[in-house]
Amino acid sequence: MGLISRYLEIFQSTTLEQWLASTGPAQLTLLVVHCVALLLASYAVVLVDLRMLGIGLINRSVATVNRETRLWFWLGIGLAITTEVLLLGAEPLPVATGEAVNRRWLALLAFLVFAWLVRTPIIGGAIRVHRGPRLGVRIVGLVSLCLWCTYLIFGRLIFGHVVAPFI
Repeated sequence: MGLISRYLEIFQSTTLEQWLASTGPAQLTLLVVHCVALLLASYAVVLVDLRMLGIGLINRSVATVNRETRLWFWLGIGLAITTEVLLLGAEPLPVATGEAVNRRWLALLAFLVFAWLVRTPIIGGAIRVHRGPRLGVRIVGLVSLCLWCTYLIFGRLIFGHVVAPFI
């Protein structure tokens, strides 16, 4: 954790982060953008994973649903990571390097690695919708959905701390 702590110390000394730390409306605006970004990414993940489970969008293949939502996922995850880094930079160091934050980053990393190494190859070879997804495709969809929800749950633990000063 020494490297992350050192990076955050340097990052927190920037003019942008000092301004964010002292400006409640700016933090709140970033938080809203962060939540919208997570909604975009969640929309894509949930649609594809539910389709892999054989639920919803039954007139489209898993590969088609994935292709149609890919842009929204990457846009959402890019915005979410950017806003999260900015928000954490405005927090006190013990909060920004806390256990919930570390677990959230690990959950995101686990999801992205799983998606890249397992989910994407499975989707590329998924069978047509009218025959229904195979058991392996359903299991991959379930694991993917669980990893994504874990990422969101750890974010909720951070969210409770960050929003409390505004209430």
